[in-house]
Amino acid sequence: MINQSAINPRVFDGFETVQIVIKALQIFLVSILCALCVHTADAQQQSKSPSVDWLTGKELEKASLLAVSGDFQGAPLRQRLMQFAKRQRIGIFVDRRVDPMIELNMSFVDLTVEQFLWKLADQCELGICQVGDVFYVGPRETAKTLPILLLQLHEETAKLRRLKDDGPKWNRKSELSWPQLTEPRALIDNLVVANGINLTNPELIPHDLWPATELPELSLDQQFALLIVGFDLWFVRSSQGQTALTQLPAIEEGVCTVNNVEDAKQVARSLRAEIEGGKFTGSGRTIKMAGSVETLFDARRWLINQQKSDGGLPSEHRFTINTTAKRQSILDSIVRQLNYQLSYPPTANEALREMVTIKMDEKPVDAIIAEVLKGTQLTFQIQGSRLVIK
Repeated sequence: MINQSAINPRVFDGFETVQIVIKALQIFLVSILCALCVHTADAQQQSKSPSVDWLTGKELEKASLLAVSGDFQGAPLRQRLMQFAKRQRIGIFVDRRVDPMIELNMSFVDLTVEQFLWKLADQCELGICQVGDVFYVGPRETAKTLPILLLQLHEETAKLRRLKDDGPKWNRKSELSWPQLTEPRALIDNLVVANGINLTNPELIPHDLWPATELPELSLDQQFALLIVGFDLWFVRSSQGQTALTQLPAIEEGVCTVNNVEDAKQVARSLRAEIEGGKFTGSGRTIKMAGSVETLFDARRWLINQQKSDGGLPSEHRFTINTTAKRQSILDSIVRQLNYQLSYPPTANEALREMVTIKMDEKPVDAIIAEVLKGTQLTFQIQGSRLVIK
């Protein structure tokens, strides 16, 4: 006789079967959630690592005087600026009030980085100023007053360090970055918690969502200023350790400094001759300027216009060209005649393989190259005997 129990030792009823299935699903879902958590943690860790080796200090000073050339036609402002920033490794911050879709239509040849940014700002009716090692692009009125406020901020930070050693280290530098659709209030909250800041009224920062951004090292006070100035806010600090948000001060006149100026004394004399209504003194490589907001803005513009780009193409070389060929083939021909080397990143391959028709008669070589690159997102620089496409 066949022993039935040996063949089917246990028969599960319907209720037990459902319990087993539910348990299996629970284990499966937990494993999926754990995997997602690990992936998210890895992604967050990777996002903390900067994707750009930003230029700062002396390296930025030198690079900002290199000649840049390009052609931006029908390009959205923010997108093109961020591409330019990463290719040049130069930090640029665009104020939240700037329309990111403003259309750029401009050509530029052998300009310094600052001259390029000022030209761009003029076309878009915006303003430019420098915050540490970052170039700020925003409403012109803000860009006029920000250098004055930043100098005051620097002096206040130095005074607070002398009075209170155990407070927030406002001069401590760190890189600043955030992912897509980040709330600025969350960024401020992070700074507050990480640096022991006693911020009394964070609720003044309204809700907003910001695009992903990466910036080079800035001091804590500079970071704070950049994050709130777009809301027409500023901040004041007390010796008791409290920090409060305030309305951005309305300034009619003040003092600011411009650093890294060769022969600052002579340049200050030239400023006194060129710009009325201001006081300009030079010492070492720094110029101190005092006057109305408009006067200081005009003085900064004059200084930018005096910059001489380093590494431009030799003006005596002129070409006549009438051809239809790949962009790279035309550039190869130019660098051979100049005894230069051509350098470009892999991301430029697609654009350089495109066919173009160029007809120009006795034009400077930089104008030829600008025409070859017209309609692309590429710019070029001369570094020694290398033509560098970015």
